[in-house]
Amino acid sequence: MKRIQLTLIALFAAVAGLVAQNAYEGVISYKISLDKTGNKVVLNGAADMSNLKLKSTQMIIVTPILRSEDGTSRVEFPSVVITGRNRTKALKREIAFSSALPQAKHAAQYIRRHNGKSEQFAFTGEHAYASWMMDAKFVVREEVRGCAKCPVGLSSNIVPFDPLFNPAEAPYLLAHITPAEEVEKQRESSFDAYINFKVNKADVLPEYRNNKAELEKIKEFVSTVKANPNYSVNKMIIEGFASPEASIAHNKALSERRAKRLAEELVRKYGKTLPNITTEFGGEDWKGLKLAIEKSDIADRDRVLEIINSDKYADDDAREQALKQLSSYRHILDQIYPNLRRNTITMGYIVRDYTLEEAREIIKTAPKELSEAEMYRVAMSYPEGHQERLFALNTTLKYFPESVTGRINLAVAAFKGGDAQQAIALLSPIQTEKGVSNILGAAYARTGDFARAETFFRKAVAEGDANAQRNLDMLLGKK
Repeated sequence: MKRIQLTLIALFAAVAGLVAQNAYEGVISYKISLDKTGNKVVLNGAADMSNLKLKSTQMIIVTPILRSEDGTSRVEFPSVVITGRNRTKALKREIAFSSALPQAKHAAQYIRRHNGKSEQFAFTGEHAYASWMMDAKFVVREEVRGCAKCPVGLSSNIVPFDPLFNPAEAPYLLAHITPAEEVEKQRESSFDAYINFKVNKADVLPEYRNNKAELEKIKEFVSTVKANPNYSVNKMIIEGFASPEASIAHNKALSERRAKRLAEELVRKYGKTLPNITTEFGGEDWKGLKLAIEKSDIADRDRVLEIINSDKYADDDAREQALKQLSSYRHILDQIYPNLRRNTITMGYIVRDYTLEEAREIIKTAPKELSEAEMYRVAMSYPEGHQERLFALNTTLKYFPESVTGRINLAVAAFKGGDAQQAIALLSPIQTEKGVSNILGAAYARTGDFARAETFFRKAVAEGDANAQRNLDMLLGKK
């Protein structure tokens, strides 16, 4: 239940734009409260007419009104009739003979005004709640009648007040989702090795150029992975990449031979401690060439990029011939191509499961070793709104970017942290996924987009979301 207290002083003889004449002397003060209780709106009011001076023949019909913003809907609560001395007697006769004005005949109460005395009265009313009331206006209308029921004045005082019910502030129910367990945490680590080979040769020569240092780097990479007690190495792949010079067929054959020779070198060093090594041709590295050219300042830079990006060439061999015609080709051949000739060594391994305490540390140092479920347990081990929880949820989405569950959990945290816009941004790309509609409904409600919120809540109800019906009821003011 939300209570809105408001106090108004209604100078009914001078309400801007709505009061045309001085119907009576003095001031009437009102204290009005509106409560939304369940599906009802309850009015409780108190009025002080101590400063009111009413002529003996006059009566005032006071009607509290709740009116929609556009004026198409309204609720009139029971009226109160205030009468002067002579008008009191006349009204009794009119009611007895059924000749009283309808609004006077059906009033909730009749009060005789004694000028000069301190007098107050209370008034009440209730009505079924409707959604238009959430941004309604409260109006006090006063009709002043003289002798023979002739109209003397009409005034309506529009009183600004906080919304009776604001769906944007409702305590919507959202829940995190527990990710599925990863049966086997298969992970990979890769290293790019730049072994120098003699022209058109595949033998690995440790003393040739910078090979000794490069082989040491490979040794360090392989040893580090093998020595990790949390890993069980189960695969190894060497992928050979070529620079674009020469034909594709020639580069493929040469790269495959070189990858196999490197595999043989590793087997010679590590023997049976390594899994079976698979060799593959990674292709001519046009992507790497493009990145290198973009970072360079060679004279033909734009023309080189145009050739690389163009689709007018029949194949990459034709594209290569176009590059050879450029004045900068020698620079490309000598300075850029060597770094495109590489062998990418990938080691695959199974990571053991971690306890919660271990995972709370590993998420900071080696997060890719954790499963999504392990990261979720880390997040939920911290209180709602805690920075470590948010860090864990953000890390989850970073390492599992395609995870619907990860997006939902981060969106729920964002919503509960007061950032409905972030929740919308996270979930809009996956709004057709089950489990998303209820959260989007709450987020749109929080931003004031109630129509869209209702659409998503109704969709969530149809999907069987446990919280959706309750949230829809709160949006519509039924709870």
